[in-house]
Amino acid sequence: MIVSIFAFWGCQKGINLDDVSIPNRSSQTNLAIQIAEEVGIMHNEGLDYCYSKLNAINNIEFVFEDSLKMLLDREIKLYADSYIASKRYDFSDVFCSNIDNNISVTLNKVFNDSLPTLIFQNRVQAMYYDSIISIVENELLSYNDVLLYLNTLKENVINNFSNQEDLLVVLVGIEVAKNSYIYWYNDVKWKSLFADLKSSSDRKWFDWGNVGDGDIAGAVGGAIGGLPGGLPGVGTGALLGGIGGSAGMAVIQVIHHWI
Repeated sequence: MIVSIFAFWGCQKGINLDDVSIPNRSSQTNLAIQIAEEVGIMHNEGLDYCYSKLNAINNIEFVFEDSLKMLLDREIKLYADSYIASKRYDFSDVFCSNIDNNISVTLNKVFNDSLPTLIFQNRVQAMYYDSIISIVENELLSYNDVLLYLNTLKENVINNFSNQEDLLVVLVGIEVAKNSYIYWYNDVKWKSLFADLKSSSDRKWFDWGNVGDGDIAGAVGGAIGGLPGGLPGVGTGALLGGIGGSAGMAVIQVIHHWI
């Protein structure tokens, strides 16, 4: 059930997002929006990167789960190094070490069928996180409705947040949720990593909601962990945490289905 902050949107399915009023935004707000949207796009690129590495393994069905976890851990960290270098972020060694540790912790959690532990900075972060989860877990919403509600929530956040770090923590959760939802809703290749699909109807066994929960928790947890690095740190943490949560949950589901 969608929490109270979002409930009043339920009767507004016809809302046109182009009509939402946009106040004058500060440069920091625009930067937060830009980082969050980029994280959402690169999240899906990161999933494709992980898939390509897994798909290159011969006889993958005979590889132990721990070995697959180690492979993902290594590849996501290489992806992290490439991302940080491409953005020319000058993070400290301690910060980079913490990012690497967060990736490992996220993968360990999801490979044990649990979600990353989130320690929110305040009630606002927790409340909006619950709103995101409520939207993606609502089985009564259509594909278009999920995307509509996430976009409407995004506008609500942008127009009402003054703290830029809180804004970005919530925005990256929304953008990762939205892009991940699009990615997994249309995906077939991950499901066939360990075996050929028997029929198109076999798609139903893959629980996107489960993957999405790990994805969003990983992104928000990574964002909070990245706060010492400022807005770029929040974005970097969210990107890598989301990829770890999403790819890890996907691999576990596929393993448990086919093996």
